[in-house]
Amino acid sequence: LCIIGAPSTISTAGFGPRVRRLVVDVIGQRRTIAERPLPGLAHALVFWGFLAFGGYTLLEFSRGLGLLDVSASAWFVGYRAALIPFAVAVLCGIGVLLFRRVVVRPAGLGEQVSLESVVIGLFIVTLMVTFLAAGSLPPDTLAARVNGWVHAGVVLAFLVVIPRTKHFHLVLAPVTVFLRSEELGAVPNLDFDREEVGLETVKDVGSKTVLDVLTCVECGRCQDHCPAHRAGQVLNPKQIVLQMQGAVVDGRRDAAVSAVVGEEALWQCTTCGA
Repeated sequence: LCIIGAPSTISTAGFGPRVRRLVVDVIGQRRTIAERPLPGLAHALVFWGFLAFGGYTLLEFSRGLGLLDVSASAWFVGYRAALIPFAVAVLCGIGVLLFRRVVVRPAGLGEQVSLESVVIGLFIVTLMVTFLAAGSLPPDTLAARVNGWVHAGVVLAFLVVIPRTKHFHLVLAPVTVFLRSEELGAVPNLDFDREEVGLETVKDVGSKTVLDVLTCVECGRCQDHCPAHRAGQVLNPKQIVLQMQGAVVDGRRDAAVSAVVGEEALWQCTTCGA
């Protein structure tokens, strides 16, 4: 979503449709798959695996911390067995995504291979491989303990990496989808009697827009669809989002938006909402 002209206020009107959109677009990954079927399905497999493994990870850490041990219960054994096809699906999905990013390298993903994305991809591979290996390793052996610590270590590494990278969208994306405005590309009228001048500095950017820029996954779809960018203009919505994201994260509240984004790019936006 190009942030220029996007509605910036947070609204929860129409609660029912918002919940349905959350289920269909976040859990069902409808738009992700419809836009780009192969990488979209690959992303969906990884996401669905993420959901399926959530309870397992919590229970395993609870057992390790001595809080709750249900590992011998029949339902947990069944739950763990049901996760095996999810693990295989995640490996297939992340394999497609890594190949696309490292080998295919679409223009929207950027000119350089993102080391961060590759590391996260390898983290996911490690989690799935160690999970599958745990089922065949004899318990209470050195190999089983090392495998378990590697698995737990990668999970803990995720807790450090996710808030500092674009993968924070795992937390923020459901919120932004739920709060998404039904109007795109709508520029609010200014009240000149109140001396409103629009987005003059970073601190003038609305709370919903700040949430949007922090949710960016850097997929490049906005760049691919932007008519100004496709026509060879300076405007690149992906770069605008990342530039605003950097200003927000760095705390440059008093920086002029025109200085952060570039005045020429700002005036090339047609607020089409594409």
